Amino acid sequence: MRPTLDIDLLRCFVATVDHASLTLAGDKLGRSQPAVTAQIKRLEEMLGRRLLTRGRNGAHPTEDGVRLLGHARRLLRDHDAAVDDLLAIGAEGLIRFGVPDDYEGPFVTPLVAEFTRAQPRVALEVHCACSQVLRARLAVDQLDLVLCTRLPGAAEGQLIRREPLQWVGAADHRLEDRRPLPLALFTEDCAFRPHAFEALDRAGIPWRIAYTGSSFAGILSAVSAGLAVTVLARGTIPSGFRLLGEAEGLPPLPETDIALYQRDNLSPAARLFARHVIGGLGVEAAQA
Repeated sequence: MRPTLDIDLLRCFVATVDHASLTLAGDKLGRSQPAVTAQIKRLEEMLGRRLLTRGRNGAHPTEDGVRLLGHARRLLRDHDAAVDDLLAIGAEGLIRFGVPDDYEGPFVTPLVAEFTRAQPRVALEVHCACSQVLRARLAVDQLDLVLCTRLPGAAEGQLIRREPLQWVGAADHRLEDRRPLPLALFTEDCAFRPHAFEALDRAGIPWRIAYTGSSFAGILSAVSAGLAVTVLARGTIPSGFRLLGEAEGLPPLPETDIALYQRDNLSPAARLFARHVIGGLGVEAAQA
């Protein structure tokens, strides 16, 4: 008889692969390590395949496990979407959503407006701060969802999109030839700062901080006034500014990851909003 895959077993398998640890998977799912081990064993017996190897370096999928993993992620997403859609009918409650100031206007405002029109009984609070502060607030359950910059090489969160970083200058000021190059940047916990410094240092271009601020409007005002150039995610750059690059003598910049972070045990309304954000911004890769 063809086996029927159990959603709970698949969720346990995916969590173990994502964390490379039976213990951490148990922490994520609220189960003990022996319970996770038993569920993985049950799934392996059901399919007649060994799905994980376990050793000092953690738990990793076998060739059959890798084959199952993609199917498991899709099944979990479809299952959770179906449940969320039904539970979110007439959804109500509070959603606390964190987003950096520079992402809020270009990326988030249209999505928030659309969601609140569709779900009038849901109270959606938007909190703006830098990515590091938002992740810290999420960790202590002060926020439900956070859309922010993910640090290079980090694996946590769900990758929503990759945005090229871009040098930006005023339309009517030419500062790119000035040395040291004046910069307008967000505060020291901004993930863009080290990318700017490293690129300029590699290119041998001296620089100085001319303006430091915590608001997107403040950064744009400094650039518009001709005080400095800045670095922004390309999708956040408003009209009326010049995009600067190698033609202007400035070094190339890397891409930045924008990821969605969620606290455990989200309400149906919050899960519905998370899927709304993912669908609206376009997922380029997913970490289920």
